[in-house]
Amino acid sequence: MVEDGYEIFGYFYNPNIHPFDEYKKRRDSVIKYLEKLGIKYEIADYDVHEYFDKIGDIQKGKERCTLCYDLRMERSAIRAKELGYETFTSTLLFNPHKDFEFIAKVGKKNAKKYGLNFHFPSLAHDYWGNKAKAKELEMYFQKYCGCVFSTTER
Repeated sequence: MVEDGYEIFGYFYNPNIHPFDEYKKRRDSVIKYLEKLGIKYEIADYDVHEYFDKIGDIQKGKERCTLCYDLRMERSAIRAKELGYETFTSTLLFNPHKDFEFIAKVGKKNAKKYGLNFHFPSLAHDYWGNKAKAKELEMYFQKYCGCVFSTTER
């Protein structure tokens, strides 16, 4: 997206990631990469209680993931709006193991709610090339989605 001329602002909001050491690995890897590219960014506070408040008692299945995606994308949309951006997107679109159409639907819903555009190119087509690039840059690569429940589901 940088190469395509987009102005990028990175926003890292992932209260779902568990345990905190895993969160720190992912956060630090993102910071390292964004700084290498010279991209401005913000790291939101880590508040795992927000995540559990959002998902409630739902521990399995797509409904939990839906709530998680919605929480994270709504927060991203709110922050994009506050910063004066017209468009936001999500790195969730990068993973071919996730439901692209569903993520796009959640993103579009939040975009509409906050008067924004949701940019949703399918980034999964070059997943393996990007994974190789991440390894080359010595970035941390996650082994599971992030939440405590996905650790046992992987």
